Amino acid sequence: MDFGSDRVFKASIIFTIRKKAISAIKKNPYFYLGVFFIIIIASLLRLYNYFDRLVILGDSSRDAQIALYAVRNFTVPQIGPFAQAPFFFGPWWYWFLGLTYFLPLGIFSPWYVSTLLSFVFVYIMYVIGHKIGGGEVDGSYTGTVCCDIPCSNRQLF
Repeated sequence: MDFGSDRVFKASIIFTIRKKAISAIKKNPYFYLGVFFIIIIASLLRLYNYFDRLVILGDSSRDAQIALYAVRNFTVPQIGPFAQAPFFFGPWWYWFLGLTYFLPLGIFSPWYVSTLLSFVFVYIMYVIGHKIGGGEVDGSYTGTVCCDIPCSNRQLF
């Protein structure tokens, strides 16, 4: 087996991706500059005073305990949380939390992954605003609006 050719193949893939990314940025630099600044604003709003804003109370601690129990005992929750009505929610939230506990981030894995997904959400909304509106202004508007969406901003300052 020749492992050198495998390295060359991986290097060529990385080089191709880098080349495509650079050409895309050169083709439309204002789009990517807008994305960059909006992600910076979103990171400031989401990560400032992050550990002091992690509030683990009734529902979130119950969900984390159920997901952690399911991961440790190799079980899959079949029903979700009670909805304070005559029905239950689906188990997808517990499944998502359980999957995050497989990451080596500790007990706060779901919070870290949710924060990362909120950045992905801002980017997706920027791209949707850019595509629907047809310009960088519309993408910037939707991205900026989505920067301030996290409900944890109540304890920002």
